[in-house]
Amino acid sequence: MIHPCEAEMNTRFAEADFIPRVLVAPDSFKGSLDSGSVALAMENAARQAGCDVDRCPLGDGGDGTLAVIAEALQLEIIHERVPHPLLNLAESGESIDARWGLAKDGTGYIEMAQASGLHLVPAPLRDPMHATSWGTGLLISRAIEHGCRRIVIMMGGTATCDMGLGMLQAIGMGLFGADGRPISSMFSPSALGQITRVEAPDLGDTRFEVWADVRSCLLGTDSSMLYARQKGATEAQVDELESGYRRILRVAGPGNLRVDDLMTGAAGGASFGMGFFLGASLHHGARKVMQLLNVEDRCKQADLVITGEGALDEQTRQGKCCHEILSIALGLEIDAIMVVGTCSLDDPGVPVIDLSREHGVIESMERPMDCIRQSLLDMLLRMRGRA
Repeated sequence: MIHPCEAEMNTRFAEADFIPRVLVAPDSFKGSLDSGSVALAMENAARQAGCDVDRCPLGDGGDGTLAVIAEALQLEIIHERVPHPLLNLAESGESIDARWGLAKDGTGYIEMAQASGLHLVPAPLRDPMHATSWGTGLLISRAIEHGCRRIVIMMGGTATCDMGLGMLQAIGMGLFGADGRPISSMFSPSALGQITRVEAPDLGDTRFEVWADVRSCLLGTDSSMLYARQKGATEAQVDELESGYRRILRVAGPGNLRVDDLMTGAAGGASFGMGFFLGASLHHGARKVMQLLNVEDRCKQADLVITGEGALDEQTRQGKCCHEILSIALGLEIDAIMVVGTCSLDDPGVPVIDLSREHGVIESMERPMDCIRQSLLDMLLRMRGRA
């Protein structure tokens, strides 16, 4: 299959003695492959096509980001047992193994999806009204106990919509009911209507950074409510969540963030909670990861950039990794290709390999590594005049 834009790409690729340098820098295919596995399949295809390869799997703050940055920062990976994010399972004693990273400079790196991830909850059981970020709070507590005074929390890919109140409660935030007593059970959005007073925890000189996977705001157009639906919320529950968020804001009083500020809607509003109650600085996760991995400099050394993700859609343009690296590559006038599970955009602007279209939905889901490798190899061989 000849792809749109393919004919416009650099004609040097077909020169017999030219060895293209290719940067493979994909995001994960959520629910199927982590970005490291995707990058490996892409690398194999590029090497088979006679290319020199720089492999650079990416993350945007969501699940898998800790693994992406661990090598670059030489993190010590620490394992902890934390309660399951689904409240009824947590209350029955079910726990999960979650990891966080300790850097040599004493910074703690916490991926929220490790303890509160959507992938931890089977699809039939997903219920954001009864999911809690408490486990992430325990990871923060452990980092503080290890002496971390700067803690980076990578937010995205969670099962939760609790404004981060569960994790804040776990690190000492007071949530008080109508009787004036603190709510002692693990918080979930089902208790939003009970809170009449909040007291932020005093964590001394500990500084927090949030790396958000999306630019979405807490409330309003393109808000966290969009992702609540993806986590299993019904329309009635979306209304209940929005009402509950507004109640918390009235109870808490004025603060340093607004509900329509960018990046306040990440991880079910947890980015807002950390920024509002603890003064965490909010950052665009994909950009922070790319800066850490020196992606722009690596693009400058490449003749071709290959990226990809599970679904290429309008959300890609909300600051996802693929959008960011394509912006860098095209700004440097470097050719780029995308490999995706599915594509719903009419004009992505670069050649796109849509695996579901080329291999069918079932095969592309059952054999994603093989499909990525074969389709990308076919395109690269055509570009090199060897098909």
